[in-house]
Amino acid sequence: MKIQYKDPKNLRADTKALLGRITAVVDDYSAQGYVLTLRQLYYQLVSADIIPNKQTMYSKLSTILKDARMCGQVDWDIIEDRLRIAKRHTQWDSIKDIANAAARKGQKNLGDFQQ
Repeated sequence: MKIQYKDPKNLRADTKALLGRITAVVDDYSAQGYVLTLRQLYYQLVSADIIPNKQTMYSKLSTILKDARMCGQVDWDIIEDRLRIAKRHTQWDSIKDIANAAARKGQKNLGDFQQ
């Protein structure tokens, strides 16, 4: 879903054109049921000779996508990070569950004290 968190930047013409090519590649894969990682997108653009194979271009691609997401120009789900694990806050269903979790956390392995 596209969500705008800040005003769109005044993109240069070449950046707008690259953003159009990026969304075309991603839309093509999405139509086939795939979601790309940033690295996969990068190599798709390199292999299509759209961008050069340089570390600086990889960083630029990342920045372009970040800015386009923040400005609501690109869907947040356009790229996935398969290695990042979302953090969740700990939660319990009852006070008893909280007490049990605290008790387990406070237990020591008795084997550590035996010689």
